[in-house]
Amino acid sequence: VPISKMGQTKTTVKVKKAGKGIELSDEAVLSGYGDVVGEGTRQLKMSIANKIDNDMFTAIAGATLTASTAMTVAGLLGAKAKFGEDVDQPAVLVASPNNYVKIAGDILSLENSDKVLINGVVGKVAGLQVKVSGKVDDTTAYIVAPGALGLALKRDVQVESDRDIIAKLTVITADEHYAAYLKDESKVIKITIA
Repeated sequence: VPISKMGQTKTTVKVKKAGKGIELSDEAVLSGYGDVVGEGTRQLKMSIANKIDNDMFTAIAGATLTASTAMTVAGLLGAKAKFGEDVDQPAVLVASPNNYVKIAGDILSLENSDKVLINGVVGKVAGLQVKVSGKVDDTTAYIVAPGALGLALKRDVQVESDRDIIAKLTVITADEHYAAYLKDESKVIKITIA
């Protein structure tokens, strides 16, 4: 029996801290409609999540597998060929709204047996689940397979509040420590739209 040595690779990533805060005066809380403090807290959490999402898009922009093609079914099939033998692996096409329009007539609805890989998938084309994103410009699209991206959460979002009794303000802050990175370069294809 031949004996093989196992190996591993490592990726060094920078842990980031994303944070944001708001101040609410007593007057704003009392005169506002609904739960002003709760809404402020929700928006802070959404802001942190949006920052992490932006960093994930920055990570996939570093893809080393590339293709240049028109936004057509044939073009997407050609781009998928960059996966080599893994061409049939499940993957998501992330495209701008304008590029989505170019292939909308070819998009099929997902069958009940299809496992949706990410939220917001609008259908399937060329064997790819389609996700429309305003964070991708009209000259670029991405084919992303599971395992392409990594997100290391060092500490989940933490929301804290404090009271300034002299100014009569409630200060609310939120922060999160994380690292977003390209985990496996062989699982993402950057398409330049010809």
